[in-house]
Amino acid sequence: MVDLELLASQLSQIGRRWPKLLSQLEAARNAVPELSWVEGRHGTLALGGVQLSSRHDPWKEANLQAERFGDARSVCVYGVGLGALPRVLLSSAERERVSIKILNAALFVALLSLVDQSEWLIDERVELSLARDDEELCAPWFVNPPDLVLAEDEAWKIRDRLQLELNARHVAARHAPDDPELLSRIADTRPLFREDRDVAELFGTAVGKSAYVFASGPSLEDHLERLATRLRESEESPLLIAVDTAHRTLVRAGIHPHITVTMDRYLTAERVCPIENERTNLVYFPLTDKNIVSGWSGLRFTAYSKIPLFEPLLAELPRGVLWAGGSVLHAAVDLAVLMGAEKISLFGADFAFVGGKTHAGWESGELGQDLLRAEHWVKNAAGEKVRSSPNFAGYLSELERYIAARPHVVFHATSSRGALIARTSPDPEYYV
Repeated sequence: MVDLELLASQLSQIGRRWPKLLSQLEAARNAVPELSWVEGRHGTLALGGVQLSSRHDPWKEANLQAERFGDARSVCVYGVGLGALPRVLLSSAERERVSIKILNAALFVALLSLVDQSEWLIDERVELSLARDDEELCAPWFVNPPDLVLAEDEAWKIRDRLQLELNARHVAARHAPDDPELLSRIADTRPLFREDRDVAELFGTAVGKSAYVFASGPSLEDHLERLATRLRESEESPLLIAVDTAHRTLVRAGIHPHITVTMDRYLTAERVCPIENERTNLVYFPLTDKNIVSGWSGLRFTAYSKIPLFEPLLAELPRGVLWAGGSVLHAAVDLAVLMGAEKISLFGADFAFVGGKTHAGWESGELGQDLLRAEHWVKNAAGEKVRSSPNFAGYLSELERYIAARPHVVFHATSSRGALIARTSPDPEYYV
């Protein structure tokens, strides 16, 4: 049963130490959800069927969670659960700081009206704030799984960063250094890799230029006609770099990239090579289908990404390294930066299924994305939710981290329909 006196007392405690947070929590009171009680040996609270903690032994659960931090003196916790984990962490006299990041303000207010959290709220070692106020994760951290599921919409950026890190081990396993299938693919590509040129030859060859980097998000189609006309009429073209799945769409529109980058081991030659490519240089990685490479008529350049799988080959055949946080778009952007571009406009970098499509120039589902099963979402520049996938959201997070680390480069967005990309500004010529 809601205890308004308990709520008022705990909000008062918060207000004395964190007045900004108190204002945020007060604003959230209009949307406070109704929590239900779940019976068990101990019992717990739930929202929409999601339990905030174990219903049998939340203290044992919290102790297991606290073990992840070891002897760390300063720790960060995303989500409060039922409140057991903050108490367990603070039970250690060696603990100097516990930063607690609230993932859902309204849910936290509801919790304060039902469960006394004063024991840890008044501890001077505690720092309390809303996760949505942060751009990046603190460390070392732990996220309470139910709080992640129940994260408020405003915390979507941090939600996706947390999910990205939680998935990191699974993603790394997909490129295990001893995977026979991957080693076989590298062996197939090795003869071509040996004879082709080094991507490092391209570094520094476009200093001071502007670059257009083309991904294959649906919003790319919004620009094709204007791009083709303006590039045809301009005396000097900006540097044009495309990802592999955008190449076909661009060429059919009369736009010939200077460079196309490919790295996806699942992409076949039938989907990339049948379209005109003799005017475009190819940058490829060791896992690329050898038929894509052999079928390319333009110049071919080889590159690595920083993963253990490539280390033996890198030692044998040194080549330039491009950053790739899971997406070929990352490598294309890094190439533009390493070539010296000072301004980069991103086309089709939607990280979302804009307009009910998965990719520009392809039928929905043709490249493996299942639009009908898409339950994840990101927000666009207008603050509207757009259907996406956890993979796309992870790629967005990685790109935002990359951009944040390169303040000397100006990044422009070209679409208001795709995901909002932090630290980009609207392209003055193409933004729609």
